[in-house]
Amino acid sequence: MRNVPCNLPSRSICARHAFMILLLVGSLSIISACASSTRSAHNPHPQTIRVTVLDSASGKPVAAIEVRIHSDNGVRCITAPCPTNAMDWKGFTDAEGMFKLPKKILQQSTTITATGHSAGKDLGRDASKSKPDEWVIELDPDR
Repeated sequence: MRNVPCNLPSRSICARHAFMILLLVGSLSIISACASSTRSAHNPHPQTIRVTVLDSASGKPVAAIEVRIHSDNGVRCITAPCPTNAMDWKGFTDAEGMFKLPKKILQQSTTITATGHSAGKDLGRDASKSKPDEWVIELDPDR
């Protein structure tokens, strides 16, 4: 072990160096905690998708309507039991025609229907994706 110069006798631990080591370890802990809280505050992988619903006739956002999502794994069976992993979700668009859909709802087949609009479209196939987590879907109004 190498001798480190300090004002204390050589056999004892140098208090100044011990303090610096403790300070370094404490600083690293604080930096690590800040880095993990920053990652969670600005999650690079959001758990939701922002979906904007547009009226296909007017091209305008459809505000304050009930939206229903039905998804399954795409399995189609002739006889039961049929493990489709079906899931349903319901929500409302905001004033800009947007709603947040949990990503866990998305599957091979994900159908969207909305109040005042004709039968559902496949959200995964028919939506335009301006960004990975921002989708826009046009729905046909009831006639």
